[in-house]
Amino acid sequence: MIRNIAIFSLFMVGCKAHTVPHPQARALVNQGAAYLKQGNWSRAREAFKLCLEYTPDYHLCLNGLGNAAWQAGEREEAARWYRQSIKANGDFPEARNNLGAYFLERQTYDRALELFTSALQIDPGYLDARYNLAYALVSRVQRNKARGVDVKKDLDDAEVQLIRLTELAPQRPDARALLASVYQERAALVPETAVADNERARITIEQCLMAAPAYSDCLVLGAFLSHQLNRCEEASQRLAELRRLEADMSPVKDLEVQVQSCIAARNDQVRRAESNWRDQAARGNMQPLRFLCATFVDQRNVEKAISYCEEALRQDTDFISTRVTFARFLVDLQHSQRALEVCEPVLSRPRSQDPAGIDACAEITRVLRLGGDR
Repeated sequence: MIRNIAIFSLFMVGCKAHTVPHPQARALVNQGAAYLKQGNWSRAREAFKLCLEYTPDYHLCLNGLGNAAWQAGEREEAARWYRQSIKANGDFPEARNNLGAYFLERQTYDRALELFTSALQIDPGYLDARYNLAYALVSRVQRNKARGVDVKKDLDDAEVQLIRLTELAPQRPDARALLASVYQERAALVPETAVADNERARITIEQCLMAAPAYSDCLVLGAFLSHQLNRCEEASQRLAELRRLEADMSPVKDLEVQVQSCIAARNDQVRRAESNWRDQAARGNMQPLRFLCATFVDQRNVEKAISYCEEALRQDTDFISTRVTFARFLVDLQHSQRALEVCEPVLSRPRSQDPAGIDACAEITRVLRLGGDR
């Protein structure tokens, strides 16, 4: 995951002007930023150095020299310039974000978090600083989890930042990918909320792929989550899309084998269930019908999924798991009203009847009533 360095932001609205810069210094800032955008860090460095000859301690030039050093791979040099930029203008958030990225790369998470937080305090609309703050929290979770330290607060704080970021930048897929990973991490750590968090992760991944269908991080996360939820065909479809995009398949190498085994076993079960579900239902055994509903939902076979799921609900109105499966599928089809009709009857039942299923329907209902924004 690449941290976001503020390379191309040139002038900040609302920052206190400590020194009125020379007009030529302003022009050189723009020139240096253009060189950085081209990847020409050596020419950028010369432009920013000349800028300082016109206006010594000009924070934009100092920050620009840090960016040129960063682009050249000179991390310590970059940090030195970022510190000087902050000293020259303490209200300049880009330098704080950039120095935070330096500490994040060094895994000095507490200092990185301080800098990202201070950048946001200066400019709450600074999207990269908000993303970096969440990323630093998630990174600290990985370190502290290995040390046996409680990490739930960091996950909760990261969730808050990323939800806000998705509100400010709905089309930003890296924010949704990181948010989905937060939900999956919390689901693994907190069994009491695992069903609801997995549902949040599933919806967030869907939103990510709607905004950016070729975003590989969300395809990878989605493939793992689909397999975890026993939606093997969906996992297979996402793996196929990764191959089509010629993405790096090393993170999902073992998963591919597991998914293929799952699909082969599922196909054999489908053949048997389709041949005997009516006889079994007449004897009071609804399991084959429930299985067919879940399977064709997983396969995205709309006609058969709707047919078997509706039949399952007619014959067995009390089975909550089928309602959850069908409601999720209807959400994917954007049949929101029918999804609410399927899920809402569950909410009046005692939670002890099926805690996981009732929590899942509650989350589906909550998201639909919010208009699917989260």
